[in-house]
Amino acid sequence: LDAIDWGTRVDTDGKTNSDGDEIIQVYFAKQGEIVEHPITPINVASGWSDWEREYAFTSFEQYEKIINVDFREVDSQEKADFVFTTSANAPVLLGAMSPPGEEAEGVAWFNNAGIGWDEQGLAQGGFGFITFTHELGHGMGMAHPHDNGGNSMVMHGVENDQDSGQFGMNQGV
Repeated sequence: LDAIDWGTRVDTDGKTNSDGDEIIQVYFAKQGEIVEHPITPINVASGWSDWEREYAFTSFEQYEKIINVDFREVDSQEKADFVFTTSANAPVLLGAMSPPGEEAEGVAWFNNAGIGWDEQGLAQGGFGFITFTHELGHGMGMAHPHDNGGNSMVMHGVENDQDSGQFGMNQGV
């Protein structure tokens, strides 16, 4: 587990729902809003369609099934723990999300002109869905098992991101 733990946690200011789950407030940047992120310093947001937000909430539900969190949408960046933006004016990457404790903590950027960023790709099982869910993991404090991001260790037997390592655990199932 030390290979996937960035070593930090999302600060929700102690907000919980009636079940005791921590509430993570999310905001989807509207078209034309400026969102700063270190990879793409100035993003002019493209906005989120209803179907894009629907698939984001499907990804959130996967985390809610296994850890005690409750994702809720808010109406401004200032109220949000996580800010999600899309734009096509960025490097080759498909997306990025800053982990807790890092510059631009909780800010995510997705290349809506990238591979898998369409209705089929953002549906559960599609490449866009995998990308969104992967980046959300970074926002939640998860690291790659093949590098030492944050305070994480490299998984036993892993030499690079293509190496499945000891017991074949460094992989995307």
